[in-house]
Amino acid sequence: MNQEQWLGQLRLVRSITLRAMDGLTEELADLQPLGFSNTIRWQFGHILTVQETVVTHFAGDPPLLDPALFRLFANGTRPADWKQPPPPLSELYRLLEEQGEAIRRIYVPRWGEPAVKPFRRLGHPLHTIGELFAFSLHHEGIHVGQISCLRKAAELAAAGRSESGEALGAAIE
Repeated sequence: MNQEQWLGQLRLVRSITLRAMDGLTEELADLQPLGFSNTIRWQFGHILTVQETVVTHFAGDPPLLDPALFRLFANGTRPADWKQPPPPLSELYRLLEEQGEAIRRIYVPRWGEPAVKPFRRLGHPLHTIGELFAFSLHHEGIHVGQISCLRKAAELAAAGRSESGEALGAAIE
């Protein structure tokens, strides 16, 4: 694929991600259905922070995001351990939009540059900023799938609560 085609993929994937916020309430974004280790809000923040890490870190650049976001959404974090309130969905939406623009402006021209340090996933090396970016789109798609599953489970749990008038006990951790 050439750079223009990758830009098209970035626009498409990020549009799908942002569309997943349509109609989402703050309350629903924070429900954690049984069997899930994170929430919808965490998934959006995780997409944001991993994309940032993959692109800026391996390009040798400082992060553009507030470090507090990494304490909330980096690998190994979970809402149950948060010591600070997370940003509202509107803020995550804005940051995801801005990040897509920054990648297009700053990193697409550097697509062929080698990563400043090695990155391997399951034994497969990724050598350039462009290769790392391609991997990050795959990662984003995985988490959009998780958002879809979480949303269905959270909506079912919330509907069960409203019909029965009981707390979500069995459905929400």
